[in-house]
Amino acid sequence: MQKVSFDIAKKTLAPAMKGGAGQIKREIKAGLASVYQSSNGNVFAVVRPEGSELVFVAVAGRGLAQVVNEFALFAKSSGFNSIRYHTKNPHFLAKGVSALSIKPSLVEVRRAFFGSDEYIYRINL
Repeated sequence: MQKVSFDIAKKTLAPAMKGGAGQIKREIKAGLASVYQSSNGNVFAVVRPEGSELVFVAVAGRGLAQVVNEFALFAKSSGFNSIRYHTKNPHFLAKGVSALSIKPSLVEVRRAFFGSDEYIYRINL
């Protein structure tokens, strides 16, 4: 994974950021989050550290299944003990994360009054 500017990734990341785009941009500008590109150049991720956990805030691109282990190795080699991600579309991500050598665990479901529920997953490294 290689750190890149938000400007390079913003078009690809737009669908993954949806209603949170403003907040995500502010976190990147403040240095709380960073944008990375997979080694094959096809997937971008916005990540932020929370203690010993690396949170994947937004991920988008082509071929997630081909790079998920790269993301996990990046987190582990950077000193993180776990990865966390949130999604409103767990079935959409199922194919991509199925290639992980370590399987994610569902840790919480946040029920929505309107719209889709939010599913929170953790991968212990």
